[in-house]
Amino acid sequence: MKQRYDSYKPSGVEWIGEIPSHWNVVRMRYLCDMITGDKDTVNRVDDGIYPFYVRSPHIERINSYTFDGEAVLMAGDGVGAGKVLHYANGKFDFHQRVYNFHNFRQIKGILLYQYLKSLFKYKIEEGGAKNTVDSVRQPWLKDFPVCVPPLAEQEAIAAWLDEKCGEIDAAIAKVDREIELIDELKQSEISRVVTRGLNPIVPLRASGIDWIGEIPEHWKVSRLKNKSIITLGKMLMSEPPKGQEHKYTCEKYLKSRNIGWLQLNLDEVEEMWFNDSEKKIYELQEGDLVVNEGGDIGKVAIWHNHKNAFFIQNSVHKVTPIDTDSRYCAYWIYFMSKKEYFWSIVSQVSIAHLTKEKLSNAPLLDIPVNEQHEIADYLDKRCAEIDGLKAKLKKKRDTLVELRQSLISEVVTGKRKVV
Repeated sequence: MKQRYDSYKPSGVEWIGEIPSHWNVVRMRYLCDMITGDKDTVNRVDDGIYPFYVRSPHIERINSYTFDGEAVLMAGDGVGAGKVLHYANGKFDFHQRVYNFHNFRQIKGILLYQYLKSLFKYKIEEGGAKNTVDSVRQPWLKDFPVCVPPLAEQEAIAAWLDEKCGEIDAAIAKVDREIELIDELKQSEISRVVTRGLNPIVPLRASGIDWIGEIPEHWKVSRLKNKSIITLGKMLMSEPPKGQEHKYTCEKYLKSRNIGWLQLNLDEVEEMWFNDSEKKIYELQEGDLVVNEGGDIGKVAIWHNHKNAFFIQNSVHKVTPIDTDSRYCAYWIYFMSKKEYFWSIVSQVSIAHLTKEKLSNAPLLDIPVNEQHEIADYLDKRCAEIDGLKAKLKKKRDTLVELRQSLISEVVTGKRKVV
């Protein structure tokens, strides 16, 4: 049973609730100074001397520093606005849209970091009226209420949280490693079966391609273009041509962010204009594959009939298999992607693009259709088992993250006494 303080008082803030009677609620403007950086992401240096805090959880490097001391850093805009935080102590540099809280008064920097990481989400939800906001405004920060215990208690609270959160973080890291191993198992299983088949004693021969290795003697090496029709999606169109509006309708389409590894993400789908002739070209049919041309090139999924018609934008290829099991073909493209074959053949001078020509000329093993079905059936079942294990691990991870969050929230608002 968790310990409680002897007496409590109203905090005056609904989402904080009651706080210990000897604590105070203080607006952030009185607890620290806040500034933003003057660098952009392009200023990063891969092997730089100093940490460079940008708007993502990943810490970059740079050869300059504009701050030397203790600070809490928060992403000011982008997808991590108000949610990506770092605690730093030493020399570092930071992005022009990253807030730097420093010169702490009445509160320990590490405790403010834990407090913001746990509770600033309430301000985001209140200010943005949704789960994400485009940017964090300075008035929000200055007026954000912070529970402030006496300094002696703060040191003990910070030490307790450091120990307990360290234990939970270690457990999370262990689960993360287990998830990595599960992903490796899935990749290994798919790679083995699509190149060797299911017969463990079948005679093998060299495929002639190093990264494929040996294959069954009766299999042949072909190209994707010989066993499919490949169509690159339509270029974005914000409005129909003038005078031809009546020939176009606004339709749902897929782009690269909708394509995952052997799965689709249809939570956010956009629309654009198509005429009748374009619909015949770009509409997805049952069993078509969708393959990323841009973004994470080579990601692949199978399209299954949807109640609404869907089309493709030019960051996605439609691959329509001919005399080939769609599932086998999808697993094969997944195998090539994970082998980084596509990355080896595209230009990486700028943004990578998997062109129709390069995808068309990619190798494909030409094997008997009955074996394709057997391989696809086996992998469907095996991958479902592996995905089930992964789902359990992800649920375990979510539970640990929630435990960490709940623990911090209880302690920094005084609902749990640890000193």
